Amino acid sequence: MNPSTGDLVKADEVAPANSVILLPNNRNIVGAAEQAVTASTKSVHVLPTSSIPQGIAALLAFNPDYDAETNLKQMNEAANQVRSGEVTTAVRGVSIEGIEVTEGQAIGLLDGTLVSADDTIEGSLKELVRSAEPGSGDLVTLYWGGDISGDDADKQAEWIRSDYPHVEVEVVQGGQMYYHYFVSFE
Repeated sequence: MNPSTGDLVKADEVAPANSVILLPNNRNIVGAAEQAVTASTKSVHVLPTSSIPQGIAALLAFNPDYDAETNLKQMNEAANQVRSGEVTTAVRGVSIEGIEVTEGQAIGLLDGTLVSADDTIEGSLKELVRSAEPGSGDLVTLYWGGDISGDDADKQAEWIRSDYPHVEVEVVQGGQMYYHYFVSFE
């Protein structure tokens, strides 16, 4: 579901603004976004976010009263404050950095690096959170999607609160299809 340069240019052109900031939210889309800068008739900027949590943090830092340059600076700072986790299902077996993964296992990635493989989604999520080492005052946001229910996500939030009592935890329906969880650590 990666958009092409043409898709991004079409979106730029219909945006009700003269200046547009693209948030790729995926390393695979950054190149297409950068090509859209020169193909668009508008002033287009790319903030090279590589995950959904980074994109959300950047959006929250956007201020419509600021110019593009100021917004880009603030949005970039916000995106760089976020560590991003993902829990999905392995589509093939692999061995990476000493972690053995079999097809069908739940895997956890932290900032794009494989940190967990487990037969359960919950087990992989736990190892992902432990690997992130959230500290006092941090905010952990679980964006649930795929085959996860709101009740499942709430249960996961409870053990995070229990194991990390000085961390704030939020649960948000993300609606993503192929990932059980996106996790934001900030």
